Parts: sequence; structure tokens; C-alpha cells
Amino acid sequence: MRVIIRETKRAFGRTRIPNAKYVLNPYIGCLHGCKYCYVQSLAKRFGWRYGEWGSWVIVRKNIYRLVKRKSLNGWILVSSLGDAYQPIERKFKLTRCVFDAIDHNNRLRILTKSDLIVRDLDVLGKFKSVEIGLTVNSFDERLRRKLEPEAVSMERRLNALRTAKDKGFRTFGFVSPVIPYLTDVEAVLSELKGLVDYMILEVLNPCVEDFVKWLKESYPESWNVLRDRWKFESFIRDLKDSVKGLASVYYHPQQL
Repeated sequence: MRVIIRETKRAFGRTRIPNAKYVLNPYIGCLHGCKYCYVQSLAKRFGWRYGEWGSWVIVRKNIYRLVKRKSLNGWILVSSLGDAYQPIERKFKLTRCVFDAIDHNNRLRILTKSDLIVRDLDVLGKFKSVEIGLTVNSFDERLRRKLEPEAVSMERRLNALRTAKDKGFRTFGFVSPVIPYLTDVEAVLSELKGLVDYMILEVLNPCVEDFVKWLKESYPESWNVLRDRWKFESFIRDLKDSVKGLASVYYHPQQL
């Protein structure tokens, strides 16, 4: 594991990610090491060459000072370039420092794969508007450990949502990546029922070449749906029909 401690010049960035106007990233890179994560392609584009994905993280050590008493007009997504509650947060507590320092009138939408977020429900309760989301899927534990080697189990994520919901927070489930024949959407939505206020489904972003290659070799039927325009469009139509009124569906142009 390589930890790069660095100062940053700005805390917030504008984003085109749906349902957010700004992004806030205490960390860049992620020790969860998810094999499908789109940030890998950004790392190559921006020259973040610190080793294999999942083996390094940039700690933006001064970011909590830059957000102090800052108030923005729009939803802030935490985060987009590395999980704010990845394992190293237990040591650095940088995300918590950010939430302590920032103006509590800001509107936060937090997305994580970690139940560590439960630690910070006390400070998050001070915000005027906050939504807590956990990324979930239907992968069995064997496959989950392969694809998300350092992330906590789905059971722990669901329990985190349950705790946040019981504490009165607005919650959401982010079902991602949705992969044909691998993600049982119906099962996931059933698990989330009663735990979340809304759900978002994101179909696999096929920008990580190594993962696409692995998918082609290991699950060719899934790869065939993603690479064939007609099959993919049919899959999207069926997916939207199956979750109509229950969840929003986002997908990326398929360029396999």
C-alpha cells in the first residue's frame, strides 16, 4: 500500500454527475480496489501512476481547512474519485474533519461502500440536508471478494443503511454495477425495501479495459449483451420496465 500525503489547492469541483452540482473528494484513489471502478481510467488519463489500482491513495491533508465555513448553492456529492470511507479513513479521520469544518447549511449526498459512515452520524445529523447512500449488488460473497476485495460485505452495507434510516436520515441504494446475468436486480431491490427512500441503478461503465477483458473470458454471455448494440438496448428497455416506479436507471454508451 502506498499513501501519498499531499496538499490541495481547492476542495470542490463542478460535476455533471446526475443529482449533484459539486463533488468533494477527501481522497483520490481507493484502497477498496474494486476491479470495475471507472476511476482507474481517469487515473491513467491524469497520470496518477502510483501502482496497481487499489494499492495507493492520495490523502488531501489540508482539504478540511479549505472547506471551513464554505457554503455552496447546490448538492455536494461525497465523493467521486475515491471512497470517503475507505479503510484508511479509520486512521486519518479526514472525512470527519471535513464534515466538522464545512458549513452545515450545505446539502450533502454521500455515497460509499463502507459501514464506517455510521461512525459519523452524529456530525452528519447537524446538516440541514444530507442523504446517505450505499453501493450494493447481488454478487455472491465469492464473486464480491474477487471484484471488491477490500470492501465490506453486502450485509454490513445493508445494516449501515438500516442504522442511518432508523436515525432519521434520508437514504438511498446505489445498485452498481448492473451487469447482465450477474446482477439480480429484483433480489437487490427486495433487500433494499424499507431501508431506503429511493434507488438508483447504474449499468456497468465499460471503460476499464482489464475488467472488460476479464468479463469476456469469465462471463461471455454478459460481455455479449454489453458489446452488441441491439442486445444492449433491449437489456436497457427490459431493465427500465422491470424497475419502473421503483428506481432510476443510468447507463453509459457502450464502446466495447
